[in-house]
Amino acid sequence: EGYHRTVYPNYEVIDFSYNALADDHERYQQEFYQKAEQILSVARKKRTKLEQEKYIYEYLVAERLYEIYDLAGSAYAALVLGSAKCEGFALAFHYLLKQLDIPSYYVTGENHAWLVVNMDGSWYAVDPTTPQEANGYRFKTKGDIERFEKKYFNKRYSEYERSPDVSDFPN
Repeated sequence: EGYHRTVYPNYEVIDFSYNALADDHERYQQEFYQKAEQILSVARKKRTKLEQEKYIYEYLVAERLYEIYDLAGSAYAALVLGSAKCEGFALAFHYLLKQLDIPSYYVTGENHAWLVVNMDGSWYAVDPTTPQEANGYRFKTKGDIERFEKKYFNKRYSEYERSPDVSDFPN
């Protein structure tokens, strides 16, 4: 359950929403944790934090679809249902990194969500959202993923157009 508030000069509108997952919260929570643990069990076998981060990033980018629907903004949608929008991808990525003790922040702006990740004392922008050009887009080759990764994985702030001020994040 939740709400969205729109403020106008002389009044405001509050739209209430009901999340169907609330009906059987424990079951859906268990599905989420099981899927997350499946991903984390592979990531934990990687030698370095960077390799762990990259594995999770590639998993989300390669295996998930960009779609917009009621639950698409949730980490549950990104991991369990296999499709999400930017908020869902970023929240799932943030949760998984947190489980690996990799510092990250969830960032929003300009109708988009992504992460900043601390790797070896430096902050980088990371956008785990698959291309939005068309609902249901899926990468066709490893080369497609590599080109996407060059543009959106661990980019310095000067290289990422949406990045917040780096001073906002402690080392």
